[in-house]
Amino acid sequence: MSTERNKAILRRFFDEAWNRKNAEIADELFAAEYVLSDPGNLWITKGPVGVRQMIQAYNGAFPDAHFTIEEQIAEGDWVVTRWKVQSTHRGALLDLGATNRRSGTAGILFSQLKDGKIIREWTQWNKEGLMSQLGAGDATR
Repeated sequence: MSTERNKAILRRFFDEAWNRKNAEIADELFAAEYVLSDPGNLWITKGPVGVRQMIQAYNGAFPDAHFTIEEQIAEGDWVVTRWKVQSTHRGALLDLGATNRRSGTAGILFSQLKDGKIIREWTQWNKEGLMSQLGAGDATR
């Protein structure tokens, strides 16, 4: 699969899951064996089910979130996506109740694809900065 096609799959994920609030896209774009390595979200389970749970949790907490892809680089089966998000915390996120505060954060996502599906990802994002903006400690572990 071409690097441009792989980049398009990741752009579609960001647009459908985060900007259009469509958690069902996980079933189409993620492999059954998918694993996410995210030290800021240790609660996420593997496979499309875990991705759907993550999308639903974050979209419920930040219903107006808008993600922007700042940069993408692809080589072979790998895509690196640098992103940012702006949102308002209007719903509970795990054990943190709504604060109604505006917030923003950014991160980098390394995605590995196989046969048109995302099979593994590693991410780093500014969770501490986000939690600080919301006036909370480490509430989402």
